Amino acid sequence: PTSLAVGATRAITGHKDGRVMLWDLEYGLRVASFKRNEANIWAVSFPGSPERVLAASNDWKFALLDARTPVLPVHVFEGHENAVQAVAFSSARNLIASGGADRTVRTWHAETLAARSIYRGHREHVVALAFTPDGRRLASADLGGNVRIWSMSLRRLGRSIPPHLGKVAALAFSGDGHWLATAGEGG
Repeated sequence: PTSLAVGATRAITGHKDGRVMLWDLEYGLRVASFKRNEANIWAVSFPGSPERVLAASNDWKFALLDARTPVLPVHVFEGHENAVQAVAFSSARNLIASGGADRTVRTWHAETLAARSIYRGHREHVVALAFTPDGRRLASADLGGNVRIWSMSLRRLGRSIPPHLGKVAALAFSGDGHWLATAGEGG
């Protein structure tokens, strides 16, 4: 697998050949299998339901998939100008975020699936995203080790964090949203 997301009862794996698998954690069984095309899947996330999947791919798009209708995507999001390499969801704000090789972060309304905002400022490919639990802030990280924290209310950069030595591989906010953990290739 090229990507993994784990929820309370399900897990998602993304693969190099464009496959996305939804797994039942209790029984260890595959619940659904999706394949929109052959493009590498770079990131996966749960968009508020254990039956739904967000899958970011190398074809400059990301898709909303549903286990109840695995043949066709619910929606394919377009707008990035290069590979989409990160996705995240905020249930508190009902927002989807995507980041990509075009060095932008984009947000989308989860209900209407319409584009909301574009955030620019990264100098490298955006490879990791994380919302605070209340959805008020979104952290994004890039291949150069830079981390930015965006205000969802003001729709602008709130703060930058000194860079890692190398790519940031993962981001996670604490349960109260006051702390941000970052993991990078530099150790």
